[in-house]
Amino acid sequence: MLTAQNLQPSGPCSARHQGYRCGRQEVRLFWVRAHAGTTGNERADELARNAALKKKTAADYDRYPLSYAKKVIRAASLDEWQQRYTEGGTGEITKCFFPRVEGAYRVLSRFTITPPIAQP
Repeated sequence: MLTAQNLQPSGPCSARHQGYRCGRQEVRLFWVRAHAGTTGNERADELARNAALKKKTAADYDRYPLSYAKKVIRAASLDEWQQRYTEGGTGEITKCFFPRVEGAYRVLSRFTITPPIAQP
């Protein structure tokens, strides 16, 4: 198995997540084929399922409502989208209709995007 530190960064997420540490513990990410008969996969799924069902402690997000966390994440996502949209050299006609991504987001959130809709 490969750890994230052994992979060549292929995007902003992989570069950003390399080398994360939690106190003195190093965080290592592993890629495992999902449900392809890999030994241990089914056992890992079973353990995760049991832990999720039997957890008797308070939710990890109990300091503020989950709806607030979703709102903060959505706002950060829209800010990053706006920055890329503004700096991008493509989509000039689209920018005439939607100068801000919030307008596009409001319209797009009403649709279920499928491949035929995204790429007619």
